[in-house]
Amino acid sequence: MKTTIAVAALSLLALPTFAWADDAAPLSLDSAVKLTAYFDDDGTFVKPNGGTDRHYTAGAALSLQWRAPWVDSLVSAIPSFNDEFATQTPNTSFAMGFIASLNMFTPEDLDNPNPILNDHPYAGWTYGGLILQRANRDPQLARFEHLELDIGVTGPASQTDAAQKWIHLSFNATTPEGWNHQIREEVGVNFKYQRRYRWEPLPLPKDSSPWLPRFEVLPEAGFTLGTINVDANAGAVLRLGWNLPDDFGPGRIALPADFTRPTAHSSGDLFQDNWLYFYGRPNARAIAHDTTLQGSLFNNSPVEVTPEPVVGEVELGIALQLFRHFQLTYSQTFRSKEFTDQNAPDSFGSLTASFIVIW
Repeated sequence: MKTTIAVAALSLLALPTFAWADDAAPLSLDSAVKLTAYFDDDGTFVKPNGGTDRHYTAGAALSLQWRAPWVDSLVSAIPSFNDEFATQTPNTSFAMGFIASLNMFTPEDLDNPNPILNDHPYAGWTYGGLILQRANRDPQLARFEHLELDIGVTGPASQTDAAQKWIHLSFNATTPEGWNHQIREEVGVNFKYQRRYRWEPLPLPKDSSPWLPRFEVLPEAGFTLGTINVDANAGAVLRLGWNLPDDFGPGRIALPADFTRPTAHSSGDLFQDNWLYFYGRPNARAIAHDTTLQGSLFNNSPVEVTPEPVVGEVELGIALQLFRHFQLTYSQTFRSKEFTDQNAPDSFGSLTASFIVIW
């Protein structure tokens, strides 16, 4: 299956003739909707190299984002420092949306029906979230903010135990025996804030050939504050590619991609808005609380482990857009140890597919 996907993607990439947005029709903040499906896994076809089945073992999400005049009116009402995202600023744009996500965590030994005291607890976190995004594409310093409020449940109500058992049964894999000892059930709330900048260290003239690769650096920092997670992070996205889009980098379940990007009007050229880039995302996260490791802030859980105070990770991936309406991102994330008794670092693969409708 993974070979078929790769061949299909490469075949399609061979078709387009790339063109800069400056050479196409004028940019406009058209009304648009973006539907995105996310899938993370530390094995299967998403992570065929060195597959595992432990710790953050799988995640799935579906998001729906809008860009429209009514979104501008709503999101622009949120105060910003020095009015940097004020609607009267010509470089500002806005988006909003919703996300629904299921995230699954397990110990390494799925056969053991007893509590495992020195490994990741069984845990599930299923939530729905409201997404608000705003960007200022100031030529001197483009910046972007992502705000997200998530409300969900942990424990049996998250249904992650049923999801894993069904998947393992369908693929004749090991039946996980320890879900009776998962973290306690409770309602949780998280608020996420992330800020990115965009910088091109070696800018090329706008009349350069679209076949010349461009390189961008997108520094980022943010935090999560809630009953499920309390942490802060800092890092950057580094991307190299062709016809780089006027956005703020790729998305993932934890941080859906920027959808504030102006979209070119249709000119009859299906290939005018194609792009392709490779990227790396080094990031460090300082952790004050993680319910999936420590259990609830308010109730004791059957199994708890001590999180590492700082966790580092590197995400490596490829992103492309075809025919203005289809986006595909694939990446692998390599993460340092997350708790003190962890034997080895973890890694997982991520696949994201989006469909955009513009009118």
